[in-house]
Amino acid sequence: NECVLTRTGTTEWLEESGLWQMRQRSRAVLRAMDCVQCGVCRLHGKVAWLGVATALKLIYTHNDTAPLARVEVAALVVALDKLASSVRFTFEFSGEETLSLEA
Repeated sequence: NECVLTRTGTTEWLEESGLWQMRQRSRAVLRAMDCVQCGVCRLHGKVAWLGVATALKLIYTHNDTAPLARVEVAALVVALDKLASSVRFTFEFSGEETLSLEA
């Protein structure tokens, strides 16, 4: 049974889409990060993963869920900053002079 992320208007979406499986895998990744020896690396990995999980939570949950916690908002901002700096580095490395957002 694959984890398919589609949104429907029914309550069966939670079971059929694999949202529960995605949450369990997310927790498994966080438990695996506990084994990392470097404390700074462990912290950065957990914050980045929480940011990704928060982004997925925003995309795939209904609007009537509880508001985001302060930690989730901070992790989301950090993850977006890391993504933006990665994109910026990629363009600088490729030799592009400007970053164009036009298709």
